[in-house]
Amino acid sequence: MRAIGIFVLLAFVALVASDAFAETLTMSLPGKMVRVTTQNVGGVEVSKGCLNKKGKQPACDAYKALSKKASPKSANVPLAGHPAAFYCGSAGGLNRILKDSKNNEYDFCEFKDGSMINSWHLYNKAKK
Repeated sequence: MRAIGIFVLLAFVALVASDAFAETLTMSLPGKMVRVTTQNVGGVEVSKGCLNKKGKQPACDAYKALSKKASPKSANVPLAGHPAAFYCGSAGGLNRILKDSKNNEYDFCEFKDGSMINSWHLYNKAKK
């Protein structure tokens, strides 16, 4: 019986560690609510449309922003606010607030191609 419990625990840990979790969030735009499905890819939460057709390596502006260093001095964004929103603007994105079913809020950075990345994930990866 104990072996079954350990197996279930290991299976759960493997599922959590994998990129299997997807979440649907909503974004309020003038006159409408937009649903956005996000997925964790390599420890970074991106919009599901960001994944290539095989569902492997993301091929979108949001994911590509991880490999670029934004220049905060050239950003056309106000200094007020939190650093992840500021960094999003300096990376060429627009910071958006998305909500889950419990009304928890999440900052996402939206790029010109419509792809999104969690603003804090983008900011924290850029600091490394």
